[in-house]
Amino acid sequence: MDPVEAFKAMTFQHLYTLCRPRRRSAAKEIDFPLKENAQSWIDGIYQKDRQPLLHEALNLLDRLGIPTAPWRMVTTFTEACRAADEIGYPVVLKVVAPSVLHKSDQGGISINITNIEILEKHWKEILHRFKDLIGIVIQKMIFASREIIVGAKRDPSFGPAILAGLGGVMVEVMQDVNLRLAPVDEDGAKEMIQQLRGSRIVKSFRGMHAADQRGVTQCLVTVSQLMHHFPEIQEMDVNPLILSDDGDYTMALDARVLCSNIANKQR
Repeated sequence: MDPVEAFKAMTFQHLYTLCRPRRRSAAKEIDFPLKENAQSWIDGIYQKDRQPLLHEALNLLDRLGIPTAPWRMVTTFTEACRAADEIGYPVVLKVVAPSVLHKSDQGGISINITNIEILEKHWKEILHRFKDLIGIVIQKMIFASREIIVGAKRDPSFGPAILAGLGGVMVEVMQDVNLRLAPVDEDGAKEMIQQLRGSRIVKSFRGMHAADQRGVTQCLVTVSQLMHHFPEIQEMDVNPLILSDDGDYTMALDARVLCSNIANKQR
């Protein structure tokens, strides 16, 4: 075993002892009423024989009952205008293309579009820049000061693991994350948030109300159950999961899903 694998093994062994096997066994028994929704989504992806794209990942969240910022997948400027009017300005444009993994790093996202003139300008820029464009997601621009990441990955030795941490780009800067073996129950999900070094962010902070922690824990539980029941899902990120300043809601803005045994062309 090479040093990296040895370190991973020790890390997961430590995580396993923290997970309290009795609690984890109980979490396995939690009913997952959205199995049929998830199975239908997975079947559709495998029929396409490619990895899920942005709009498909967002659709999975919708099927799982994880709140998302209002969005539409469009392929023409006329559809984009109609979608922006229905959703309400300001909106965000997000590129949907097999070559685009990190949209913000690749210029694949345009934010705070407030009218049709600006929409047209960014629409034309995107069409010129991306040659493998499948469509564009139009999404409501949501303003919030707090972000969480919910992630999951399937380890070949230890099975599915669930992750929570400070979201957005801060997950790479601060590396303040908490890992557990999946699935987790609500108590385990709450502990994952409370044990973050930056857990104060979900409490009353700088004039903001305490965050909607139940929304965060429900997202963690749901993603962990998905990973437990569906080995086809290899990786999943919900990032960012925003927490409103007034504490009224939790909402996902973006998602990424990676499935096993599918052509890996865009990865």
